[in-house]
Amino acid sequence: MNYKKIYTFTKILLQCLLVFIEVGLIAFLFYFLTDRVVACLTLIDVVQRLFFGIALYEFIVFIILTQINDARKDAVLALKSAYNLALLYCDTNDSEIKNQLMSNIVQQLDNGLLNHTDIRKEYECLSKLLEIKNATAIKYRLIKIDHLYEYVSLQWRYTILLRLFK
Repeated sequence: MNYKKIYTFTKILLQCLLVFIEVGLIAFLFYFLTDRVVACLTLIDVVQRLFFGIALYEFIVFIILTQINDARKDAVLALKSAYNLALLYCDTNDSEIKNQLMSNIVQQLDNGLLNHTDIRKEYECLSKLLEIKNATAIKYRLIKIDHLYEYVSLQWRYTILLRLFK
């Protein structure tokens, strides 16, 4: 049990360290570059420039990652809805639901749509599961999609280093 506490503490410490490294490197880089243009004369200028660099970086990262996360969440939500419709088709055997769903799948697999590879594979899998009406497999994959939908919303996904290493 003691090992679990040490492991958990170490993991949390590593995550915090990654965030501090990311923010610290960006602050130092911003200070270094701007100091070449206009030199800092006092310690207050240095601190002010470091904090401004952090704020600017966080603002830019937040805007970019918000758009990336929202686009991903939108794609997963559409996939989740398609799987729910597939379950409805399995329950009702309504050919109209199946036709609409197959039309949606074809549209989602179109190369013009900017879906990630894993999302495209899920639509291909859904198409196969619809053909054999495997409700159990659809429910199982829907559980995984629910997890993915929640995962995309996690706040730690707004830091670049944690996105890369976690």
